[in-house]
Amino acid sequence: MSEVIDAVGIVNEALIKIAEAPIDSLDNAQSKSSRTMKALLPQACRYIFKLHPWNCLRERTVLIKSGDVPAFGYACKYALPVDCLRPLAVQTTDGSFIPFYSASYGGTLANDKQFVIEGKYLLTDEEPHTDNNISQTGLNFVYIKNPENLNVLDANLVELLACHLAASTAYTFTGSVNLAKELRAEKADLLKTARAANAQEIAPGIPVGAVLGAHW
Repeated sequence: MSEVIDAVGIVNEALIKIAEAPIDSLDNAQSKSSRTMKALLPQACRYIFKLHPWNCLRERTVLIKSGDVPAFGYACKYALPVDCLRPLAVQTTDGSFIPFYSASYGGTLANDKQFVIEGKYLLTDEEPHTDNNISQTGLNFVYIKNPENLNVLDANLVELLACHLAASTAYTFTGSVNLAKELRAEKADLLKTARAANAQEIAPGIPVGAVLGAHW
């Protein structure tokens, strides 16, 4: 049976890296480790998950057109999913996927400025369509999600998140500048490893649009 990945397990891996005792719960108000990690974990997750288009956090959905329209510049407005951390791509009516690196303010490629994120909305001239498997009229959208269950994370991402927490708290718990520096260097190496492994999970020969930003 595979081991279940949860918040306590990831936090304990971080604590072990800084020679602190593991915890049983994040809700123990009497424990400095529990209080500190509970406060830091949500933002640590958002930060690490948004760094790269991780395959294990990709999600596909159909955005529904809002009844409101932008005041100017674009014809349509679509509400983003509540768990959206990073937009990756939108499918246009011709079937192609446009990655966001070439589709927002200041883009320099052929399809630049087709889409832009403003607040919790996606603005575009692209009208809703029904090119999906659920017969839903809207805009096909691929993004990085903020998962409710950390068990979806792969091993490299778990290690990276734990190291980030350890590096962030090393000085607070130990007072050691050198340990914090060593952990930041370890985190940089882990990020490179995780990105490389992530890229290897994508089939070769897929066009850039279909890869949906995997080359970032």
